[in-house]
Amino acid sequence: MRFLLAATLGILLSGCSPERVQVSAERLEHLAIFDCPVASGTYEEAEIEDLIAHPDLFDAKAIKVSGFYHSSFEHQALYPTPADDIFEHGLWILGGNDALKGKRIVVRGVYAPSIHGHLGQWPASICVHSVVAAEHTG
Repeated sequence: MRFLLAATLGILLSGCSPERVQVSAERLEHLAIFDCPVASGTYEEAEIEDLIAHPDLFDAKAIKVSGFYHSSFEHQALYPTPADDIFEHGLWILGGNDALKGKRIVVRGVYAPSIHGHLGQWPASICVHSVVAAEHTG
């Protein structure tokens, strides 16, 4: 029985291999301007609310997070819901993509709780390695 459980678990986990951090030298150079931390290893999936509530757990770690992208003059941030634009509920984005404005996106990057966005209004930032539109579920 233990063998069957171990084999099943192995099969399930083999399809969930962690995504390795990959970022171009050009992107790293751009992020260095903002004193962004550098991370290696794999991206850890996180929720916006958890990142804000527990900044020390994610500080300078490679993360993968999804949310709704707001972009306007002096405002580039990720929020948990499309209607939310309260700064304290979001994360400043260093390296967004205006073509994805208003859409649900997936961001891979490094969590930087010491960088608070424009005029220090956000709880933290994400130093973006990549950003893509999220796939629709359901």
